[in-house]
Amino acid sequence: MKKIISSLVLLIALTFSVLSFGLKNTTVSTKADQQTVPNGYLVMNYNVRDRVIYKKYTKAVNQLWTKYKGELIIYSTVSKSVEGTPGSVVAVVRFPTIADAEKCYNSSQYTALKKLRSASTEGSVLLAESNMPAVISRNQIKPHGYMIANYEIKNQATFQKYMDAAGTLAPKYNGEVTVFDFKAKVLEGKGKPVFGVAEFNSLIEAEKFYNSQEYTLARRFRITSTEGTVLLAQGTK
Repeated sequence: MKKIISSLVLLIALTFSVLSFGLKNTTVSTKADQQTVPNGYLVMNYNVRDRVIYKKYTKAVNQLWTKYKGELIIYSTVSKSVEGTPGSVVAVVRFPTIADAEKCYNSSQYTALKKLRSASTEGSVLLAESNMPAVISRNQIKPHGYMIANYEIKNQATFQKYMDAAGTLAPKYNGEVTVFDFKAKVLEGKGKPVFGVAEFNSLIEAEKFYNSQEYTLARRFRITSTEGTVLLAQGTK
C-alpha cells in the first residue's frame, strides 16, 4: 500500500510539473487561456550539413505547415548550447492537436521533403503535446527568448528536489512554461522523452534566468538526475 501511495504522489507531482522546468504553477490563468485538447508539436533540433539542399527543404516546408494547420512558433539557426550537445538549429511547429501534427509528419508531401532534410541535416525530431496556457504577450515586436530542454529522468527523488528548488524563480525574469510533455515521442534521431519550452520576453532575460545564482543552485539537482540537453535561443519566424 505504501508503494502505491508513493507512486500516486509521484504521478501527481509530475502531472503538475510546471515546476519541473523551474517555473511557477499557472493555475491562475483564465478559461480563455486554457484549452481542453492539447496542442500537438513537431520539434526539430539539428545541425545543417549541406546548406544548398537544406535551403530547398525550408523553402518548401513552410507552405506545408500552413496546409496542415501548423504554425512555426520558434525558429533559430544560432541557438546557444548550455547543457549537452544539442544541434544549433531548433524549429518548433504548433498544430491544433497531436493528431494534426502526426498527419502532417506522415503525409506524402512531408515524406518527400523529409528526404531533403535528412540528406542535409543531422539531429532529432520529436512529437509532443501540451496544453500550457499562453501567458507571454505576443504584442511586442522584438523576438522572444527561449530555454528549450530535452532530457530523460534518471533519479526521481533528486529530480523532485529540482522541482522544489526551481518552482518560483522564472517569473522574476518574465518567463513561463509554454510547452511541456513528459512522454514526447522520438520520431527521428536520439531525442529524449521529456520536452519543455520556457518562454521569456527576450533572450537577455532567458540568459539572466539561466545564469542567476538561484537557478544555478537549483539546476544542479536536474543535472545530476537527468540526461539530455538544454539550449537558449532567440526565436524568429
